[in-house]
Amino acid sequence: MVCRGFDRGKYEATQWEEKLQHAFQELTQCEDEFALVAEIRSGIADTTKAEIDELLERVGRMRAIGIQSRKVGGAAPPTGGAAEGSARPRLRSEANGDMPDLMPAG
Repeated sequence: MVCRGFDRGKYEATQWEEKLQHAFQELTQCEDEFALVAEIRSGIADTTKAEIDELLERVGRMRAIGIQSRKVGGAAPPTGGAAEGSARPRLRSEANGDMPDLMPAG
């Protein structure tokens, strides 16, 4: 896994590897998951919780952008006074009559 902006020093200084290993061991052998979650949450500082929330918010926004960018069509053409043929701006290649070959022969 690759993480942009990962602060290894902070990760090591707060001993997250040991904490995550301990949590994994407890989870795989746990009979009371609610008590386990409460124990883990009590060990996380409020500033760290705020940073996690901020990162989750950022991931949520990035995911929404990705989903929106994958949508193809489905939008109704604009209405209300636009001149015919002006529903979308023309591409430079369309204006010059030079359409790129999107499916090369071969």
